[in-house]
Amino acid sequence: WLSHCLETDDCCIIPDSQFKPKRLMYVGLPHEDQNELRLVEPKDPAVNACLSYCWGTDLDGVLTTTVENFSTHMKQIDEAALPKSVSDAVFVCRNLGIPHLWVDSLVLYITSPRTGHSSHPPWARYT
Repeated sequence: WLSHCLETDDCCIIPDSQFKPKRLMYVGLPHEDQNELRLVEPKDPAVNACLSYCWGTDLDGVLTTTVENFSTHMKQIDEAALPKSVSDAVFVCRNLGIPHLWVDSLVLYITSPRTGHSSHPPWARYT
């Protein structure tokens, strides 16, 4: 059904097939033995899904990519630390054969210009 949708439904047509996000989370594919999550910076356009979800009220408990953990997340993201919504999206992507997932809390990070420390984006408290 997904391939039919992508080929025939106007709403599924990719507006810019050359667009590539700066960063995505690689989730792997069903046939791969080892599906370690990690951030990637694609050099070419990459098939991906996007997840937007409510982070909740405890923003300090949300797994995010910060300046401090960026290099670690480029190597591996602990799947057990993911919120259920993100974990479910990873499962769906893998089983649909979508190798990359864009999740705001993981692919973006913001550094405070005043302190140099990472912080949650101002809009996070409203999502």
